[in-house]
Amino acid sequence: MHLSIRGGWNRLAYQLHRHRFMNWTLTRWLVLALIALPLLALTGIIPGGKAALGATAIFSIAGLFTLWRTRRGGFLHFSPSDATDFSKITPQKLPFPEKIPIFISGWFSVGGKSRYFVHENAFYQTFETRERVLMVSIARTRWLLLAQSPAAETGWWYNFFTADRIRQLERGWLHFGMHPRPALKLHLSPEKAGDAPLVFHISTETPAQMEQLIADLKVEIGGGNTNKI
Repeated sequence: MHLSIRGGWNRLAYQLHRHRFMNWTLTRWLVLALIALPLLALTGIIPGGKAALGATAIFSIAGLFTLWRTRRGGFLHFSPSDATDFSKITPQKLPFPEKIPIFISGWFSVGGKSRYFVHENAFYQTFETRERVLMVSIARTRWLLLAQSPAAETGWWYNFFTADRIRQLERGWLHFGMHPRPALKLHLSPEKAGDAPLVFHISTETPAQMEQLIADLKVEIGGGNTNKI
């Protein structure tokens, strides 16, 4: 099976971002350590003189840039695939109240608060009105023994949308974790004028679940013979 070093790093960076120690994210602790390295070399605590200073400075700058770029990219990478064909999937409504278990990445809201999550357990459901909901379940987790995810984020988070807001649907590969996963990239128009468009990355445990989800979306939005609807 193909391995993705980039996907493994994305997952690690997300865990550092999600978990906290003494009210600081592990990412912030790592940034502090990267900034401290050249200072320790400059003061002589790290021996080696100018060579050590140069090496630690390059390492720190590279590390800080990598963290910034990974966060800016949403802790994941999506590679579109030109080999898929939505026209082979027959439109079929998902019966209410049936739900499709998925893994999802994107922005979700509840109680006036919004949070960004990556590859978390979720469900896709279509109501009798044909409005859809993406609902993600966030459990509190512990990582590296002492670090914990925020208690305030525990519970269900949601995003509701109708078919007229779907701008584009792509199939490809999601790089989050050491093994790339087949995934959908769902582009939605903003709910309110002036807001930014929304993007969700969706993957499933089985190809059948993915096709069931696409079949439900195709009921209203139709489909072409490419990997984009």
